[in-house]
Amino acid sequence: MRRSGWLILIATVLAGCQGGAALAPEASSPPVVKEASVSAPITREATVIALVVRPGNPITVWSSADAAFRKFQDPKQVGFEYDNLPPKFQPPYSARTWEEDHIHMGFGEILYNGGLAAAIYQEDKGNQDRVDRLVRDHQDQMGSRLTPTTLKGKRVSYWFWEKDDQRLMICAYATDRDVIKITVAIGDNVVMDALGMSPDQARKDQIKVDMSLLKQKVLIQPAVTPKG
Repeated sequence: MRRSGWLILIATVLAGCQGGAALAPEASSPPVVKEASVSAPITREATVIALVVRPGNPITVWSSADAAFRKFQDPKQVGFEYDNLPPKFQPPYSARTWEEDHIHMGFGEILYNGGLAAAIYQEDKGNQDRVDRLVRDHQDQMGSRLTPTTLKGKRVSYWFWEKDDQRLMICAYATDRDVIKITVAIGDNVVMDALGMSPDQARKDQIKVDMSLLKQKVLIQPAVTPKG
């Protein structure tokens, strides 16, 4: 099935993993205040923060956007390419994504004046071994001096590494089918914050997910028939 969003993970995984859709405001609701557009990135050069989910040279912020995109776009696979920006982003920001449903993966870039300000990778059919390997590979890439902030939840877990106003995030969301949706993202902190890819937002999302999971368990509990 063709996807319909900008790396659908942003809407479903990072903005409340329970997958609830936002309701349209009622006619009597007060007018919605337009959110300010995302400000310019803080950084202008690469750091040790890197995305290393594919063999070859790691992808860093401000590295070649075209080279990074070619590492993921497979012309042999039938995929869909988009250039629509996520909410709140305005020119000189631009975006480019490639998503392929058959192999259940997607890759997206957010550019600022043509420079790579963030790179985001998603795979929908991961498992715990894959998550462990990605965490280990990224830790090895950055060295022992840079350790992650780890947020473990009942269903969704996060790892964040941060240095020089750039951030790397790994998100692992276990679905009801014992499959793990994995997201790996790097970016300037301004961009990552705007995408909801921050430790503060992750903690809020974890609470929502855990509460949703608890409610589901309560709803499916068998009814108890009173004795007598």
